[in-house]
Amino acid sequence: MRFAVHSPSHRPPNSFGLRYADSDYDDDFDDTDSEVANDSFLLHKDEPEPLIDPSQAVTDQAATLLAETLAAVRLHTSYCDPYEEWARRMREESLRTVLRRAEQTKTAVHALQDVAARLASERIAYMAASQTAEVKTHIARLAAQRRQDEERLAAGFKLRDKQLWDNIESVIQQEETKVRQAWEASERERQEAARQKAEADARAKAEQEHQRKAEQEAQEQARLQAQSAAQQKEQEQQAVELVKKMEAEQAAAAEQRNKLGQTTALDDWMDGRSVLHKIKGETMPSVKLTDRLRVVYSGQRRKITAKIGQITNEETVIQGIVTFIVNSIRPNPPHEDVLYGALLSALAKAILQQAETEVSASPKTALPLARVVALLLDALPNFHQALWARMIQRAGGWAVPILPPPVSDREDDSNRALTAEEYRKVCGHRTPEESLVEYTARITGIMTFYFTLLVTSTSLSMPLPPNFAFPHYWSYFGRLLGSPGMLKQSVAAQVLTCALEVGGSQANRLWKSQFQKMLRAIQRTINTDATAGLIGGTAVEGRQGRTRLLLEVERVLAE
Repeated sequence: MRFAVHSPSHRPPNSFGLRYADSDYDDDFDDTDSEVANDSFLLHKDEPEPLIDPSQAVTDQAATLLAETLAAVRLHTSYCDPYEEWARRMREESLRTVLRRAEQTKTAVHALQDVAARLASERIAYMAASQTAEVKTHIARLAAQRRQDEERLAAGFKLRDKQLWDNIESVIQQEETKVRQAWEASERERQEAARQKAEADARAKAEQEHQRKAEQEAQEQARLQAQSAAQQKEQEQQAVELVKKMEAEQAAAAEQRNKLGQTTALDDWMDGRSVLHKIKGETMPSVKLTDRLRVVYSGQRRKITAKIGQITNEETVIQGIVTFIVNSIRPNPPHEDVLYGALLSALAKAILQQAETEVSASPKTALPLARVVALLLDALPNFHQALWARMIQRAGGWAVPILPPPVSDREDDSNRALTAEEYRKVCGHRTPEESLVEYTARITGIMTFYFTLLVTSTSLSMPLPPNFAFPHYWSYFGRLLGSPGMLKQSVAAQVLTCALEVGGSQANRLWKSQFQKMLRAIQRTINTDATAGLIGGTAVEGRQGRTRLLLEVERVLAE
């Protein structure tokens, strides 16, 4: 405008004094336009124009300029420039577009943030679950490893303690043997010295007496000689009569035992041991050193062992197994004697192994096994000897029963004191590591089968050998109750219990009051605290066995 002064470096405003929307000129004229705009609100077209004082020296030109200026101001305030209106609308539209996009962008960002937060929390939860599972797995693995270490350490300590106690017992037995031998030697020396001293004293006294009575003896020598001869003759006659009487009594007792089919416990033990030594020392080496016999023996032994494992309680199965075994051991033509004896030994071993495993686990399996053995004892000559020898080997003195002598019974090593390990083997222990529980279970299985065989013999038409006939049941009780060394062992209570379980009722019906007296004696012994340890000893196993034995005794007495 004509009244505005502008710098040549800026673009002048439009003809109405308005700013350009897209120019830097707006910034430089913000204050000027603001002032003009503000002043424009002070002028209103309805107001009367002020009168010019004629006293003022104002020219017409100045008044005209002032009027034009006022008219331009009024026009500026009421005129709407199209460009400026377009620019304003564009700015408002741009602002709304920017705000709308900002709102959309904000919503998308919030959605992305929510998704990211959810994914982050899911990842954190997954990682936490994975880490928790890994920790639990690691803890379980550590716990399993700890249990394995504890079990291994416990087994090691148990084995070490057992070996330690076995060594201690072995050393104690060796020392006891040495002490006993030393004591016996010293006792023999003492007795020999006492005998020599007594003889010397007797000779000295006799000499003195002879010197003192020399004169009297000279006078009575004839009478004393005659009297001495008469006394000597009488003593000799009495000694002869006593020897004859003792021989007659022993012969009568032996004849009575032979009539009744009875033997002493030591005789039964020595018979079984002698047959066992013959099997191991003569029969088996002869078979193993001969290729032809060894092949036949191995094949038949495997077949026999398999058949023994197939025994059931069906009579047809029992008859079939017995027929198969008899045909295998006694074919036509028959085997040589040495091979026949080896096969009998293998059969006896297979039967006892079956009793150790199956009968100890389930006593009811003893009945069909005893039925098969009873038929085999009748069909196979000398089988009772092999079976008895194997029972002596695997059950020790419990088969007789007898406390095994602690000396060797071999012909080439007779009367030699056995070592602790040798004596343990003679008593029926299979290995040095066999525990008392395992030994008791194995012996109980064998004896359950044996007592079942004794009971089965009563139902057969043919008599069995004395050691396998039911009258031996009474002999077994008598021998065991008369052997304190055997009766104090914890196995004794278990053996007596299984004997009463198998044959107690039949023995009670057969021997009645005599058998009941024996059972009442057992009952009184167990119920008396002072004598309870005589059966089964004082160990925990012995006390448990006595409890079962007492219940079985009461059951038989109540029938």
